[in-house]
Amino acid sequence: VALLRPVDILVDMMAGIGPFAVPAAKRGVRVFANDLNPASFEWLEHNVRLNRVERLATSSCEDARVFLRRLCAPRTMDGGAAEGAGASELLVARRKAGDGRVHVAMNLPASALEFLDVFSGLFREGAWHGELPTVHCYCFSKAKDGAAIDDARARAAAVLGVSLDGRSEVHVVRDVAPSKLMLCA
Repeated sequence: VALLRPVDILVDMMAGIGPFAVPAAKRGVRVFANDLNPASFEWLEHNVRLNRVERLATSSCEDARVFLRRLCAPRTMDGGAAEGAGASELLVARRKAGDGRVHVAMNLPASALEFLDVFSGLFREGAWHGELPTVHCYCFSKAKDGAAIDDARARAAAVLGVSLDGRSEVHVVRDVAPSKLMLCA
């Protein structure tokens, strides 16, 4: 959250009750938050209201892949050339916010890597303008001997079907158990 500026956009694909989404919105960041769990979604909406960030935070309760594809799909407008016709909801929000960076958070460490496949072809040329989004994908690793960073990068690359060498940063977030680290790739 500390990396985000008010001109940035946060897409929180697995928002839970809002530990990233709500503080980001309180910083003035435009947030699109999603969680598939209906109970988590209800608490997410409660926390958005409680913190009075409804103007900046939009909540959804759908599959993470469906959520991101919907945000990136070209909008169709009835009645002609309304602002943003043909552009995605995410691209329109980015322009309104001041063309900041788009950050995508995937904070479900046990399975977030499996959802990286949604990015394949999603931000293709002509449909997206500007810098590609920065993806923050949280995962666990039990790799030994300091190999956790390489393990996380290799597993992310395998899902995406591309090499991430020199094109990604991975860091340790914290120890969660003996021989188990949480990382952000």
